[in-house]
Amino acid sequence: MEPLPAARVARVARVGIAPQQAPTRRPESRGARRAPHAAALVGGWALGFRRPSRVRARAEAGDAPRNLYELLGLSPLEAAVASAESIKQRQRVLLKVCHPDIAGDGGAAVTALLTEAVNALSSAQARAEYEASLSGTETEQGRGGSMSWPSLAQIAFSRDGWAEVPLESRGERHEARESLFVDEVACTSCNICVDAAPNTFDIVDYPGGADNYGGGRTARVHTQWGDGEEELLEACEYCPRGCIYWVPRDSLRTLEYLSQAEEYQPFLGRKRKNRPAASGKTNFDPLTGYQVWWPFEEGMAMVSSGNLCPELSATAGAAFAAPEDPRVALAWAELPYEVRKEALRALAQSVAS
Repeated sequence: MEPLPAARVARVARVGIAPQQAPTRRPESRGARRAPHAAALVGGWALGFRRPSRVRARAEAGDAPRNLYELLGLSPLEAAVASAESIKQRQRVLLKVCHPDIAGDGGAAVTALLTEAVNALSSAQARAEYEASLSGTETEQGRGGSMSWPSLAQIAFSRDGWAEVPLESRGERHEARESLFVDEVACTSCNICVDAAPNTFDIVDYPGGADNYGGGRTARVHTQWGDGEEELLEACEYCPRGCIYWVPRDSLRTLEYLSQAEEYQPFLGRKRKNRPAASGKTNFDPLTGYQVWWPFEEGMAMVSSGNLCPELSATAGAAFAAPEDPRVALAWAELPYEVRKEALRALAQSVAS
């Protein structure tokens, strides 16, 4: 065992914990810090930048939509980040072609479904209820609303570097395929974890404002297993708040989503700070000046109840698909062939403009 470097002893002393002996570390180069995952690419795909080509492909192939999402030319993820007005605009485009006054009696069923689609896809709760009705399951409720994950494209999920860890830097945690999560409410942004494992941790703005223990700043894992197991264990050991957790790999995305998603931020303090505690709608403790709810505890409770954040592929066009709604294909088949082609052409042109 070798003593801690002088700079780290000073930092540890500043946050109020006793200096300890650090595990022996190999004098190896950490390399350049890896950039966070390609959230911008995922966000661009989610906002529909590739959608016109898919709508045109459907028009050329004559494929029938399988649910209300596809009827409006959307994926569930695109609907989650789309505004209510943009959804209504798609409805108006299709009504100009499919309304019975234009398409004849064959357009009646599609017109009715278009009205239903606007109501079913314009809010997170309605989307969750629609998908639950298709899959035959009950709608799951989370602390910030329904489990339809509307902020999926905006979350800075950590990159997975598990397979890239050199053999000599692996240990029991690596063999168990565990991941690291920082409770961003509890974090004081002391920088100790970044010093110990800079290829894994970074200091970022806390999404809930200045009400966390770090005054608006927090540590966050940008790359899982960006450093060897020895460095990661050291980061956990010397965390003064004990807010870095080893978690099962399948729970990580749910924890990261809950910690960052916009719909959960009212429950992280800032937007409900001034509401009376008696209302039960605040987590801000005026006596301590901090929050009284921890994302780690809430997230693990969500995982235990079976609410797991879905995976999202930036390259798979069919990712995050909704179940099939047989009513949509039947109604689509009632439209005359030329009307179906014109409807898809008009929708593709509207999305592209």
